[in-house]
Amino acid sequence: MHSKLDSRPYWCISRQRSWGLPIPVFYEKETNQPFISKDSVQHLRELVKKYGSDCWWSMDIEELLPKSIREKGGFRSDTEFVKGSDILDIWFDSGSSWYTVLPENIKQADVYLEGIDQFGGWFQSSLITSVAQRDIAPYKKIIAHGFVVDEDGKKMSKSLGNVIDPANVVEGANDSDLGYGADVLRWWVALSHEESKVLIGKSLLKKYYEQIFKVRKTLRYLLGNLADFELDKRIEVHEMLPQDRYMMHLLSEFIETCRAFYDAHEYKKVVLSLERFINGPASAFYCRITKDRIYCSSPESKDRRSAQTVQFHIADEVLKILAPVLPFLTEEVSLYHPFDKLGSIFKRTWTDISVIQSWKDDRLAEKIQHLLHIRDSFNSFIASEDPVEFDLILFAQGHLFSTLKSLQSYELHSATSPICEILQPSNISLLSKPPVVIPDEAHVVEGVCKNKENGKVFEDRYLLLIVPAEGSLCERCRKYTSVKQTELCLRCSTALTDGWE
Repeated sequence: MHSKLDSRPYWCISRQRSWGLPIPVFYEKETNQPFISKDSVQHLRELVKKYGSDCWWSMDIEELLPKSIREKGGFRSDTEFVKGSDILDIWFDSGSSWYTVLPENIKQADVYLEGIDQFGGWFQSSLITSVAQRDIAPYKKIIAHGFVVDEDGKKMSKSLGNVIDPANVVEGANDSDLGYGADVLRWWVALSHEESKVLIGKSLLKKYYEQIFKVRKTLRYLLGNLADFELDKRIEVHEMLPQDRYMMHLLSEFIETCRAFYDAHEYKKVVLSLERFINGPASAFYCRITKDRIYCSSPESKDRRSAQTVQFHIADEVLKILAPVLPFLTEEVSLYHPFDKLGSIFKRTWTDISVIQSWKDDRLAEKIQHLLHIRDSFNSFIASEDPVEFDLILFAQGHLFSTLKSLQSYELHSATSPICEILQPSNISLLSKPPVVIPDEAHVVEGVCKNKENGKVFEDRYLLLIVPAEGSLCERCRKYTSVKQTELCLRCSTALTDGWE
């Protein structure tokens, strides 16, 4: 906008056209002296109210400029006048729309929305007229969209056969390659509204459809896990397991980020953040590590309900953020949500920001980051192998050991601790002293975790011994935690007999 204003010439607001909004000026026939007054404008205003703006062209001069108004203007009643033939520049006309549209108590519209070409048109003329009249811009923010071209950046043309009909995208018509529904179009718009050239084509629409399908699968998985969950039995955040509280921390950051993007009308960033969060922290991380706990723990156990509570919050908050972009999908999810009383997603409000912020735990997040660093080392070593095929011996000292011990505080050897769930082996042993004997079949991985304290960076080394899982395969949880091959592990046995009398 600044560059457009800097290069703008002086504005002549009159145009010589036979159509448009007339400039209500009369000219004395003999001298060509212009005449306009408050009385003449008021009289014309009443005529326009009654007959419309075409009255300027259809009525004769005696009706438009009565003798009484001529006399009040200092002319004789028989002075001859002719109507002006100029009209207002259409940009002055449309640029003054704020005067009619905005209520008296509202100085600025929240948003002006138009194509990028309007930086030299409506956006600019609205700014000039409003600043000239009121010394304030008529809008708080401008949103400019680009113009649609095909996938190769070419202008759409019937002769080129590259026109995409929105109705075909939604309904399919006779084109079997389309028919994705309105949500795909909305996803496309949200992802492309900041671009000057908005690309569209069959391959792009298919890609967006597949992106939405991934979102749908994650939401379906979450709904399935909530089938037996009761909201009044949810676990408060401060009572959750560390990895669950960490996920609530990530969810809090995600919500704040997306709300800020919505406030700034940065819809592309909302969609990209949604996609990253759903495919990353929500699905690839949290749903993956808690799958065993959801499926195999005792149905009413606190640990399982802790995971269900987190998954409820993930589904609930993702739906709220997703709803403006994908209304049909989010309403469908609401229909099948186990808590029918929640109703339509569009009748609900944002979760209070103070509640969202209470989920944050930066100190815990720092601890988990150390563990995720160790997990990366473990996964890099085993490559495509299943981590459950291994047992781990983790040796650390100092600050790092204290950090890890807080995530496996009750036992140094565990198959169910937060550390074990995040790293995903069958069993893990946490040591503060190096092992006396290293098994022959063990693979040793060394690494460093960095800590910051008082502005200084400290390095804590760790040793990871990766050995084949020692236990037998439990046929229920599929982890190598059974004492005998034909028996279930202790946890699964307890889960199955829980509640027996």
